[in-house]
Amino acid sequence: MREIRDACHIAIPAGDLDAAVAFYVDGLGVKLARRYADRVTFDFFGDQLVCHHSGDIPSAPVPYPRHFGVSFARREDFDRLLRLVELRKLPVLGGPSVRFAGTADLQEIKETAMQLSEVQAVFTTAGDPDALVWLQVPDVERLGQVIEQLRRRGRVTGTKTLIVLDTWSRHRALESNGLPVHT
Repeated sequence: MREIRDACHIAIPAGDLDAAVAFYVDGLGVKLARRYADRVTFDFFGDQLVCHHSGDIPSAPVPYPRHFGVSFARREDFDRLLRLVELRKLPVLGGPSVRFAGTADLQEIKETAMQLSEVQAVFTTAGDPDALVWLQVPDVERLGQVIEQLRRRGRVTGTKTLIVLDTWSRHRALESNGLPVHT
């Protein structure tokens, strides 16, 4: 669990600030932090969500290019929010789904990965996602290009991008302290 000082700031456009307050506060039960004439700020599950009044709103709901969501470490937290959304009949863009479920084929993943020199390793997992792909790229532009290539190949139905800022391993920690490493 991260600490409150690590909270994320999310800013999105809203065509109607009263409707935003009704959805987030009355619907989802998040805390209203501040309200101004041009924006509303919420405590969104520990993060700061700001809805800025804007006329640049699509006429129909679309997931891209702007969207955000909540990830849950515990299934019961997800289930509780889902029950609240269903009980209050809150409008959502799409219902709950599990991406990649049952579609991973290790051989297909290997063949796709071997075609891209930026792929350093592939880790298959149980659950969502089916695989984690370790990429090494020189810059963000190339990262986007490689991710797009992965999306176009095989049966990739969705991707999530994480950037690793730092790592730790017991093996490296022992070596750097001059302690014996048993393998």
